[in-house]
Amino acid sequence: MIKELPEKRLGERPSFDETFMVKAIVNARRSSCFNVHAGSVLVDINDKNEIGGGYNGAPPREPSCLEVGYCEKERVTDQEYGETHGTGTCIGVHSEVNALAHIIKLAQIPFALYTTIFPCNDCVGNLLAYKKFKKLVFKSEYSKKDGLERKLKRLEDSGVQVLHLDLSPERFLDIYWNEPPAKFTIWSPEQRVRITSYLERLNLQQQD
Repeated sequence: MIKELPEKRLGERPSFDETFMVKAIVNARRSSCFNVHAGSVLVDINDKNEIGGGYNGAPPREPSCLEVGYCEKERVTDQEYGETHGTGTCIGVHSEVNALAHIIKLAQIPFALYTTIFPCNDCVGNLLAYKKFKKLVFKSEYSKKDGLERKLKRLEDSGVQVLHLDLSPERFLDIYWNEPPAKFTIWSPEQRVRITSYLERLNLQQQD
């Protein structure tokens, strides 16, 4: 029997389940399929930490349907997408499989850290202990007194690329729910109406 997980009230701190589902939804936004947008996150059940993520699309060595401009399944079978299930003609890799593949690769390839706040000096030192740490992307600097220049020098001297991505609220909301058209999407038409209504209510509250 399937157990339903309740949502928390609007404005409350999200549960772990809600947090990881949000990450899976965002991962789905990277999908390179015309017909299905899917995203996955793998989580350590004991520590409740994300250990891998993925989205559906073509393998790295093949052009995606977005790049070639058509669905390979529909082209090969000469059928509409809904009639092509089980034909074995899709070139895409499912999000769950991509997530598993990323875990295996992490131990062998250079990795990046994306973080909302620039790491402290201790964390910089701990990260530099991993020779595969090659890239840091951060949103905000914690404090001007936090010795940013010194930390930057440590990272640059170790060959770590440092980038700043101050994602705007507008772009954040756009990524979260402004999904391009597809035959099977994250948000149903009814849910999209509810999202629009909620954003309008938030805007009115701010004006008051």
